[in-house]
Amino acid sequence: MAAACGGTPRLTLQGQIRGQPLQPRDAISATATFNGPGGSGSLGAVRIATSAGLCKSAEANQQAKSTRTLDILLADFDSGVGALTAPTAAGTYAVTYGSPRLPPKFALVTVRSTDALCAEVQDLAAVGTTGTVTLTAVVAGSFTGTFDLGLYGRDATGGLVSPLERVTGAFSTTACAALADILAHPGQATCQ
Repeated sequence: MAAACGGTPRLTLQGQIRGQPLQPRDAISATATFNGPGGSGSLGAVRIATSAGLCKSAEANQQAKSTRTLDILLADFDSGVGALTAPTAAGTYAVTYGSPRLPPKFALVTVRSTDALCAEVQDLAAVGTTGTVTLTAVVAGSFTGTFDLGLYGRDATGGLVSPLERVTGAFSTTACAALADILAHPGQATCQ
């Protein structure tokens, strides 16, 4: 069961990302809709972070300084019509990166770190290239599940940096609609 906004959801993470641990303190989620030249659709978004109070910060359009975030975007893909929809039920989602063909259930994973001025710390950025995210429950915008991820570092040009690192964990998020706005407008939140 997810915790209320500001509560402490169930979170675990084993392994290191870019040689450093990510000790999660909060997790929020939202269904994010998008409209673009290729059409419209929705994604499930999960944000796990080393700072607490993620929902309150998102609602105030604020970004925590000196924070690491693990973002997971999840979607069901109907290749017949090219439609993306946010998960509505339990399922296993394959992590994909740079593939021209999307699997029926896929996840995009990124890791971002900020410094004391909320600037991105590129030496700690990473992207998921392999693995799975398994949702065990989807209830009113909150997600419960586990992950087993293969991550590569990412350099300033978007290139992958070795070595491949494996992280596993579990999450139970707090539904927070404001996360969708934060994801839709990256870099526009104020630094706190």
